[in-house]
Amino acid sequence: MCRLSVLLLAVLASLPATPAGARRNRRNDLIRVTSPPIRGSASAHPFVNVIVFFDSRADPQTFHARLGHTDIASRFVPITGADGTLGKQAAVEPHGRAVNHLRLEVRSVPIPTKRGRTKRLRDVDRVRFRAVPALDQAPVARLSGPDIVFPGIPVQFTRRGSADPDLDLLTYHWDFGDGTASDEPDPTHVFPDTASDLTVRLTASDGQQTSSTDKTVFACPALDAGRTAGTLKVEAAGPLEFGAVAPGSSAALPVTVRNVSTDPASQLKVRLEVGRALPAPAADASAFTVSAAELNLGAGESSSVNVTFAPTVAGHQAAHLVLVACATNRPAAHLWTHGIGGSAPTFASEPVFFADLAGSTFVILPDGTRLPADNSLHSCQNANRTGSSDLCANDRDCVAAGETCALSSACIGGSRAAQVCNTSADCPGGFCRSSSLSSDPVDMCGDGTGGLYIMTDIGTFTDPDPNASTDLSTSIVQLQFDPTTGARAAADILARTTDETTLIACDGVAGGLVYVPEFFNVDVPATPCSRDQREALTAFSKVTGQASVVVPDIAAAAGYAECDDFDPTADLQVTRDGSAIFASLPGTGLSRLRPTPLAISPDIIDYFQLHPDGSIIYVTTTDAVGTGSLNIFKISPEQAVAGAQRLAELTPCVVQIPNNCVRFDGSTAGPCPADPNDVANRGGTQLGLSSFAVGRAAAGSSDGVLLVSFVTRGGIGDLGFNLLVRGTVAVALPAQSNANACSVLGLENLEFLDPLTF
Repeated sequence: MCRLSVLLLAVLASLPATPAGARRNRRNDLIRVTSPPIRGSASAHPFVNVIVFFDSRADPQTFHARLGHTDIASRFVPITGADGTLGKQAAVEPHGRAVNHLRLEVRSVPIPTKRGRTKRLRDVDRVRFRAVPALDQAPVARLSGPDIVFPGIPVQFTRRGSADPDLDLLTYHWDFGDGTASDEPDPTHVFPDTASDLTVRLTASDGQQTSSTDKTVFACPALDAGRTAGTLKVEAAGPLEFGAVAPGSSAALPVTVRNVSTDPASQLKVRLEVGRALPAPAADASAFTVSAAELNLGAGESSSVNVTFAPTVAGHQAAHLVLVACATNRPAAHLWTHGIGGSAPTFASEPVFFADLAGSTFVILPDGTRLPADNSLHSCQNANRTGSSDLCANDRDCVAAGETCALSSACIGGSRAAQVCNTSADCPGGFCRSSSLSSDPVDMCGDGTGGLYIMTDIGTFTDPDPNASTDLSTSIVQLQFDPTTGARAAADILARTTDETTLIACDGVAGGLVYVPEFFNVDVPATPCSRDQREALTAFSKVTGQASVVVPDIAAAAGYAECDDFDPTADLQVTRDGSAIFASLPGTGLSRLRPTPLAISPDIIDYFQLHPDGSIIYVTTTDAVGTGSLNIFKISPEQAVAGAQRLAELTPCVVQIPNNCVRFDGSTAGPCPADPNDVANRGGTQLGLSSFAVGRAAAGSSDGVLLVSFVTRGGIGDLGFNLLVRGTVAVALPAQSNANACSVLGLENLEFLDPLTF
């Protein structure tokens, strides 16, 4: 009997039992505490923020709070989550270093009973925390607004992305640069008619410290008398990526700017502005210049502009180019350019792997060196150089009679028919049944020390004992690379797994485990309504490949009922020490499966990562006005003990990206709205997420470095694919901190990489 047949019987035998600690629905769960942790320590600066959100059934008017024997309910002020959820927040003074006992209570609105009466549910949460003195941290100010001064037209500004690392409530002050100001968080403003650029400044205050950020709002270039606005198109042969350029030398890339209007009266006046791509000190733009600061183009005319990168120091450097045009199709165009002065590190201490669309894998070493990560293996063939072509690393991987793991093959047809070949290039006029096959990754994971594990797709193995329920057709490939030089040191087929199995996760333990949610069909469900498809979490030894079932039914462990529709695991991650396993599913969100089941967040239903300190990292994207936001959330399992966390009630770290959003009002192109849910922000202009991965900032450190790969879709008709704003940005995420305590380290490149893994 094959291994998966045994697995299937084990799963069926386990179905009647409910997993210990499985998630349950508390009828009276009316409060969610997001700060401080239910158990643990909280920073006091000198006070501690207490933040709660209410279930829709709760009556906030019945809220009571006590710290020790002191009633503190009057200190709470109403707050609202990003999705409109009601909550309350208070800054309380803890009792020194002693354990603080916080009691939070709320009752529900009246609920009808079967007997025609009403009742109120009651929920009490008890929080015990120890205050740790800490210095107050300054808030982070972020603003979004239009690029262009539109005289007399109301335009929206927003403070989206502004946050406080200590979770303090913030107040805001806007200076619009035209003699007017506002203290609204998200004001609407009307600019006067002006020929000058204006600087808009936002100042955020937490009551102890302030921080400011500003944005230049450009005045439209004035057209000559009798001329009408032209239509802008910008082209380049490739992304404005310079790669490595030695300090003291320079390189240039051309950009073509066109007025594609056919109206003889059209005129396109363009100003080219060079600024930072990311907040200081993350991206120094001083090494970038353009050959022309202004252009004047008639109908059908074009001009070439050189972007020059002349670094004087080493490291990653990037710039934001703004083409101010006030054309018929867009007010301005945003471009990013990147270069490396000599060489630059990846900001993390571990090698990072990624794959391209062709299935090739690459490694970027900690010093920034990029190398191919050879993922090729061989194929099983018989003496006639034909056969199954199963993926193999050595002869024991070939199970068909008479087949071995061939290191070469023979040409089929062509001028070298039947002669030895390794690739089709060796067979003019024919092809080579290649003995060198790419293990094209469906998913992959790294162990932080140069080990790369690849899940490669259906058809890489021919099961000698095929079964509709447990047919083995997918391979787990184990590769080892030198973490210093990137050279491949070893390759092996660790295991074979079932059809439709597509995820893999690994711990960072030497001789540890690789985890796979194995997909299989259930021919004889336990009951008529039972799911006929299941996933079991299986662990494979990195040393022997031996399999063991860790969770017989992932969906059940994540909270699915026996008769719920089947949803396969969307993502799976394991902590570096192997002590905890997490999975996201479309129907229940993110759950911890081991050591004990715990619902983390119903909003995380796809790809996530784990921080070295054991927290969950999740990234979303939103758009407001002309700016996209990478929203980075950091959730510790301890937070979820108080209740599954809702993203709308948490404060993320925000990295702002220009998205080239344009909104048309009749025939006029104007700024996009501030509301991320507005139709104009969903019409092909959103910032898109490619992949992200978290590594260690330094060997043995619990601080993390997040690499986020993204691409914008706005402007593809005017800028083409090559000039879409995209890239991979590095973000520092300190251990044991809120997500909004992060800082941007720099732009790694102008590529969107998928998948990424350390």
